[in-house]
Amino acid sequence: MTLTSMFRRELKGVVKLAVVEAGGQENCANVSGRIVRAAAFSDYANPVVDDRHIPLDVAVELDAFNGNGRIIKAAARMLGFVLVRLPEVINSGTKLGRVTAQAMKECADVFSRLGEVLDDGVITEDELPDFEREVEEAIVKLLALKMQARAEVVHGDAS
Repeated sequence: MTLTSMFRRELKGVVKLAVVEAGGQENCANVSGRIVRAAAFSDYANPVVDDRHIPLDVAVELDAFNGNGRIIKAAARMLGFVLVRLPEVINSGTKLGRVTAQAMKECADVFSRLGEVLDDGVITEDELPDFEREVEEAIVKLLALKMQARAEVVHGDAS
C-alpha cells in the first residue's frame, strides 16, 4: 500500500495537533531527546514540506507524552486497523465477575443498537458513528475481560 497525498496530509494534521497538545515544537524537542532541532516538528506537521515525516519512534514518544496515542491511532486507521489501549487489571482475583458483567452488558448494547438501527432495514450515515462507538466500547470491555482472566490464571494444581 502506498500512502496517498491525502493520507500524508491527514497524518501531518494529526502530528500538528499532537505537537500543540505537547506544548509546541520547543517542548517536543525536550520530549523526544533524539530530535533536538525544534523546527523539525514544524516540518513534520507542515503539509507543504512533503519529504519530512515524523519518525515512528518519535511519534511513539510524543503519543506517550500526550497520553492519547493520537498519531499511532491515525496511522493504524490508515492501514485499516484500530488501536485500543489495553485495560489495567488487578491481580487480586476479585475483579473477574465485574469485568465479565461489564463485557456482557457492552456486547448486549451492540446488538440492541444494531436492532434499533436495522429496524428500517438499513444503516444510515447518521446511525453508523453511534453504532461503531457501541462496538468499540464492547471491544474495550472484551479486552479487559481477556486481560483480567489472564491475570487470574492459577498455575499448577488448583485443587
